[in-house]
Amino acid sequence: PEVVAEPADTACRAWRKDGVAYLLVCNTSDKDVEAKVGLSERFASAVDLLGGIPAEARADGVSVKLPPMGVSMFRLKK
Repeated sequence: PEVVAEPADTACRAWRKDGVAYLLVCNTSDKDVEAKVGLSERFASAVDLLGGIPAEARADGVSVKLPPMGVSMFRLKK
């Protein structure tokens, strides 16, 4: 899936491996951030794979709160 992230201090990447979609989100700033990641496909849920940082799946993507320099990875489910 293609991704677009806000705010500008958020870096992200989505990919598929063996038919499963994944999303990596990184806060590159020294402040807490609520990242909004727009996805080119619709997903019903984002399952946290690193533990501790839940995400909210929305119609247009995923929303996640990250601490300074925080990183999280999710398995996206349709």
